[in-house]
Amino acid sequence: MSNKEIRKAFEIKLSEYITTKRPTLKVSWENRSFSVTGVEKYLQPVLYPAGLANPSLGDIHKRYYGTFVVRIKDSLLNRGTDWVDEVSKEIEDWFPRGMILTNEGNSVWIQNDPYSHYVDLGDKWLTVMVEIPYRSDYFKQG
Repeated sequence: MSNKEIRKAFEIKLSEYITTKRPTLKVSWENRSFSVTGVEKYLQPVLYPAGLANPSLGDIHKRYYGTFVVRIKDSLLNRGTDWVDEVSKEIEDWFPRGMILTNEGNSVWIQNDPYSHYVDLGDKWLTVMVEIPYRSDYFKQG
């Protein structure tokens, strides 16, 4: 398991959300080319690894933990917060506590309920961040 595999598991699940619920919504994927042109609404997911634990003595057991954050961006044009509130609730519901994401045989657990909070970034964008806490255990075989 690695941060790359954890990120990919989240990106796969977020892509399913977009395809199913919001097919016209743009996404600024982490460290990939993206440009904003005019008034837009888009998502900006980012993986924030928070640490690595070794919970088993005498064995190779690594526990990765952190937060996958989905920033919901909307240009401020006196529209209120209805759209960002709706999308943040959908994303919270899409990643429920207890869900297990898989990627290449590895598992990522959503360990707590996702939650949203507002971040006002100046006079051009309203940003709501959905934080999804995770953990992933890796056991070396052999």
